[in-house]
Amino acid sequence: MRQTITKSRYTNGFTLVELLIAVAIFAIVALVAGTGLRSVLMARDVAEESADRLSELQRGMNIIQGDIEQIVNRKVRDEYGDTLPAIEGSASDGYIIFTRTGVQNPLKLRRSSLQRVAYLIDDTELIRQAWYYVDGAIADTAQETILITEVDTLEFAFLDSEEKWEEQWPTSTLDQDDEENAPAPSPVPKGIELRLNLIDHGEITRLFIVPGGDAKWD
Repeated sequence: MRQTITKSRYTNGFTLVELLIAVAIFAIVALVAGTGLRSVLMARDVAEESADRLSELQRGMNIIQGDIEQIVNRKVRDEYGDTLPAIEGSASDGYIIFTRTGVQNPLKLRRSSLQRVAYLIDDTELIRQAWYYVDGAIADTAQETILITEVDTLEFAFLDSEEKWEEQWPTSTLDQDDEENAPAPSPVPKGIELRLNLIDHGEITRLFIVPGGDAKWD
């Protein structure tokens, strides 16, 4: 007697319910994976921005340190021939300008190793200005470089020869009655404190020694 084997029509496929369940599971997995990937990418972007910001701050501070630690006592003349101090600065006005040495001359220009340098705030940017020639320098001839961004305020303090901190340099003149017996003020401070208030990181304070404070340059 011959047996007849009948195959079910559902043996080689999925039911509609099974397909819907599979699609739902795939959608959930894709959503979780997409959210995780987004988080990873955002974390990477934040880390890169933080690294770039740190690099900018470190580079800026290194340049400032290199300039200040090369300050020399060399007065200059402006475009009108008037004599200016080797260094001028103010905490309230947020600027400093000085003469430094040790500048290389790769182009072999007819100039010395001295340079006039200034630091100031323009909007929210810390600007470094530099002049190739120390005498007769005017603002229009300065080379400007943006060192640090997102800056709120910039202040300087100056350590005089009596170990006192001054908010302005040169220091204010003494009373007329005290000028004869008072020691001559130092033309260059022994140290300079920088106070930089950043919008994103708050206040940063750095203290720089001025090795050239006791030297006299003609």
